[in-house]
Amino acid sequence: MPLLFDAHCFNILFDSFKFYNEKYKAKLLAYALMNNHVHFIIFFEHDKHLINYLRDFKKFTSLKPREYIQIQQAEQLQHVEYEHRT
Repeated sequence: MPLLFDAHCFNILFDSFKFYNEKYKAKLLAYALMNNHVHFIIFFEHDKHLINYLRDFKKFTSLKPREYIQIQQAEQLQHVEYEHRT
């Protein structure tokens, strides 16, 4: 399912970047959007908050798209497969 090509999910992702970049005083230097994940490079001008940034960013950006899909695209959930890593 090409989740990040959905305009609403894309906006959730970039709103998260804006919010957490401001909160942790970080700069988004580069990003690459794949259909189901994202790679990005951030820079912290002063304090290094990478662990906190990633924790908060991942938590928010995993919940909001899931809520949207459950409401707007429930039929898509039938086709989602989860990978189990050990």
